[in-house]
Amino acid sequence: MAEEEMRASALAAQNARLQVQLRELQELRERQEQQQQQQQQQPQQQQALHPA
Repeated sequence: MAEEEMRASALAAQNARLQVQLRELQELRERQEQQQQQQQQQPQQQQALHPA
């Protein structure tokens, strides 16, 4: 029983760490997507200002 409890608590701690890492990665990805959208919008605006 003690081994199982230790294993369970170790898995719970690992799970908590992974959830924190996942949240950080999701926030980072959202930030990168926002930056990419800003970069994409700028050339489109320039094309609209200077029609071919």
